[in-house]
Amino acid sequence: MYRTIFISMMVIAFLGSMAQEAVSFNSVDTMPIFPGCEEVKDENERTSCFNMKLAEHIINHFEYPELAMKKNIEGKVYVTFVISMDGSVRDIEVALSAHASLDEAAVKVIKSLPQFNPATRNGKPVPVALTVPINFRLS
Repeated sequence: MYRTIFISMMVIAFLGSMAQEAVSFNSVDTMPIFPGCEEVKDENERTSCFNMKLAEHIINHFEYPELAMKKNIEGKVYVTFVISMDGSVRDIEVALSAHASLDEAAVKVIKSLPQFNPATRNGKPVPVALTVPINFRLS
């Protein structure tokens, strides 16, 4: 059996408890910049680059849990996190669970994200809260 992961590349503004400290990506002047996207000047193209690099990172660093493979467990996990003012990833939480083993794998792969160039508003770095849905499928 092969493991596959489908990433719904839709970064969603998180409006929960983290939003009190972090801002929505809709309220920033520039989104966080994923390493490798620094030279992209157009904001829409940079967002596409961010999504592509995020998907690549998740695919390349993801390990399907053995328990989930044995029990044919699939599902979608929504993971929320903050890219802080220094570009580090923090406050990683499962916003919507599929199964404990999938949740753990999703959090682990988000923890492995690299340092970003932070989002800015009015020329200053700001923390931004994001939610990423990750689909787990066995084939």
